[in-house]
Amino acid sequence: MNQRDIKVLISLISLVSFGINKNVQAQTNASPYSMIGIGDLNYNNYDRSTGLGGAGFSLSSGNYMYMSNPASFVDLQDHYFSAELAANFKYVNYKGQSIGTDANVNSSDLQFQKLSFGIKGAKFWGIGFGLKPYSSINYNNTTTENVVGSNIIQSINLSGNGGLHQFYWSNAFRLFKGLNLGLESSFLFGSQQLSKTTSSSSVVSSDLNTTNTNYFHKIYFKGGLQYHTRLSKDVALGVGLVGAMRTRLHGIDTYDLTSGNLGTVGTIPVTLVSDSGIGNSNFYLPQMLGGGVSVKYKNAWTFNADYQRQNWSSANNSGGLSYTFANSQRISGGVEYAKMTTVIQNGNVFSYEKYYYQLGGFYNEGNLIVRDRRINDFGVTMGFGVNSKYTPLGYLFNVQVGSRGTTANSLIKENYIQIGVVLSYRDLWHNNSFIRD
Repeated sequence: MNQRDIKVLISLISLVSFGINKNVQAQTNASPYSMIGIGDLNYNNYDRSTGLGGAGFSLSSGNYMYMSNPASFVDLQDHYFSAELAANFKYVNYKGQSIGTDANVNSSDLQFQKLSFGIKGAKFWGIGFGLKPYSSINYNNTTTENVVGSNIIQSINLSGNGGLHQFYWSNAFRLFKGLNLGLESSFLFGSQQLSKTTSSSSVVSSDLNTTNTNYFHKIYFKGGLQYHTRLSKDVALGVGLVGAMRTRLHGIDTYDLTSGNLGTVGTIPVTLVSDSGIGNSNFYLPQMLGGGVSVKYKNAWTFNADYQRQNWSSANNSGGLSYTFANSQRISGGVEYAKMTTVIQNGNVFSYEKYYYQLGGFYNEGNLIVRDRRINDFGVTMGFGVNSKYTPLGYLFNVQVGSRGTTANSLIKENYIQIGVVLSYRDLWHNNSFIRD
């Protein structure tokens, strides 16, 4: 890795560090369902599998990092260092019924999502580490409630923000030719801030603002297996398995109370209670099992599919007045065509992947049942990638068009378009020349 490449890498790390810091402070697209549990779970790994519906349990590569199965890291090319930075734009259209009137509103956001690194510790050992989102919380709802002991109806505003982040460290080992074993060790951390504003009235002389904040953290493990073999000269088979045990997130709860209008310029709310510890809370992540299969033909065509199940019903999380947790399952898959080409550089002949196209889809039977309706998510995906011939950079683009939720029983449906960009950097550690396999 020469000085020019080191400068590029430092700039990349600085850029994403700034972006991640801004993301922690900023809010994601609003979702009414994110008020339940730890928020909306993130199934997007922001890698090459995104254009394949997110299916990647059985996939590995010498050039790219597949995040869904930790066993894939041992197939990274020897002596090479890899880094990936992902950004994502999402546009959401919300449809539903609000106080007898059809509501149709939109939101959009652009955020850095992932920074990941990969390297080979030895021929039989691959390492991956990085930071990515695990869940997100962002909602805002105005409603009413009865004042206790009276017939007075009070206007209130409920809002929430936050989510969990995941710092992961993966180790993958080649047990013997074709069989890989991996373990992803993650530190999950983040907060869930729930705010309630009671508007001033004949009962309350000024706005009362209460904020409950839960700070969650826990070590989380996910294991994986991959097996790759060649069925014939032109056909290769890949099989992948992943799993995680039920895990308890430990939470510390705090409470804040202020009096005064938060929206009035020049007005400073009076603090009545500040950062008061009110106890601990727990939330349980479910047992997860998943598997995938892929077939490659002539090193150009790839067909793959994944299935994943999460046992939320036995995770021991309490439901609410209008919702319950249920077992979820996700099916995804896609097809990819990759174009290989041969070039001559410094008198050496080598081949590299010039570009690829992808088409995929997914169906997610969600873990929430709200007002007797399952909150499902489905969509189609497309991907395109191109590699630079003489530089260590690759560019990955993906588009996801989907729909989540329903308008039945006065619920909200989210129709969305998501556009992602991944910048891939790959180079030798101790060599001034770049050679692509």
